[in-house]
Amino acid sequence: MVTISVVTGQQEEARSYLLNAELFISLRGAPKVNKSRKVKLLHSIYLFLRVIEESTYMYPPEKQPLVSLSHDPESMLFPSLRTHSLCLGRDLDESYGMAFEFGLFGGLENQENPAFFKEIYGFPQDLLSFISRATFLANQISMHRRQFSELSMTTELEHRCAALEGEICSWNNYNDDTEGDLDDPIAAFANRAIMSHLITAFHCAVLIFFYRRVRQLHPFLLQPFVEKTIVNLEAFEQEQRNFSLVNCGIVWPGFIAGAEAVDPDLQARFYKRLQDCSRSSGMQNFGFAAEFLQDFWALRRQKGNENMTWMDMVRNRQLALVLT
Repeated sequence: MVTISVVTGQQEEARSYLLNAELFISLRGAPKVNKSRKVKLLHSIYLFLRVIEESTYMYPPEKQPLVSLSHDPESMLFPSLRTHSLCLGRDLDESYGMAFEFGLFGGLENQENPAFFKEIYGFPQDLLSFISRATFLANQISMHRRQFSELSMTTELEHRCAALEGEICSWNNYNDDTEGDLDDPIAAFANRAIMSHLITAFHCAVLIFFYRRVRQLHPFLLQPFVEKTIVNLEAFEQEQRNFSLVNCGIVWPGFIAGAEAVDPDLQARFYKRLQDCSRSSGMQNFGFAAEFLQDFWALRRQKGNENMTWMDMVRNRQLALVLT
């Protein structure tokens, strides 16, 4: 049902189904000691959809976490999974009875889940973890500033910002997986040639996401990353055509980077890419993102809206986006 909602552009319904799936997994899926390959794959799909959806969901000011985390967020790879449950007055870990991430993955040292994740989506799980941690941190900073307007940041929050910033900026795509080279060297070469562009675009979008949502930098300072994102997304499409493959990729990088594009020509490239993907794949979430960005750029050009962010527009329109 989540997939149907995403493909048809029913974003609100998609979030509702995801939250129901989360509850079901916490009660039935995660507690299983021995998980089949199918279950592990489904957990990886849930993880991707949920983290991406939560990254663009803007909680209204009156909706605050009613309880605190039972575990240190610095020990979590995906802390943003907890925000919704905290706002309902329950810690996902406590209601589950143990660390939810451990139930999903079987321990952070377990290398199976990252392998499953990359097998499905083609990019490292590290990048998704960065998105989740940045999302959770941004929400905490926003809540703190609403409560203590005279103090923009605590020492603890600043420490966590600096630590995450260092990880994101120093990240490299180290690929030690050579098994595919031995089985099918041609397919492995094609995969590397294609996916390297998507991974680079995704990393640039993660940088943009962090610096806009957490550090709140002016978009002008992020234009090199914005341009690098669209260049690599276009190269991703071109390499697929070179190898006669069809894969529209993921909405999120183009949306996050496109929202910060200042130059009209750059905006046009993001809009074209999203609309082309919508037409070629039939997935309406690409078209939805393109139309959202076009409305956003138009609003930002109006006098008095120069500092408007895509987060403001999502919050004002009370939208739920699933940019997968």
